[in-house]
Amino acid sequence: MYLPKSKYSSTKYTNGKDYVTEDGKYYTGPYFITYNDKFYTGNKPSKNAKELRRLDDKLIFANFVGEHIQPTSKDFERGYVVRYFSQDTRTKEVIETKKQRHVGLSQYNYIESLNFKWDLTQPAYDIVKEDYVYSGSITRNKNMTIEADKQMKGISLILKDPSEFVITNKNRIL
Repeated sequence: MYLPKSKYSSTKYTNGKDYVTEDGKYYTGPYFITYNDKFYTGNKPSKNAKELRRLDDKLIFANFVGEHIQPTSKDFERGYVVRYFSQDTRTKEVIETKKQRHVGLSQYNYIESLNFKWDLTQPAYDIVKEDYVYSGSITRNKNMTIEADKQMKGISLILKDPSEFVITNKNRIL
């Protein structure tokens, strides 16, 4: 790409909150703007310059929808899955996302972020031995939801089922 100096701006810098590359990844680094309001990576026009897309609040707001998560076999071996949540403080809407999107959304000052470990271990239900109660994973997840709702009001509307993803006798795979 060749352009005369009068057809592009001086070098600018982005901290990763304003632009994404063609594959949707946040871009941090130098960029320039052409005469026709297009944004490119680098200090000046070159064959290596890649076009950038500008992010704006309307785009983020329109795409503020949750993602479906599913624990992997490694999560089950480890005994927990890390769950990621974001809340738009302007609308109070809470969504669950995957880690990569969670990191991207957390860069906006009007997005609150929260993540925690969701217990997948056995026993699923509480065990009572004499005067001692050993909390099962369902009770631990329920307690985690109560604590999370103190930090992010509305998260309990998403986390309605503390047995979600926990293998119980009722949903055991044979």
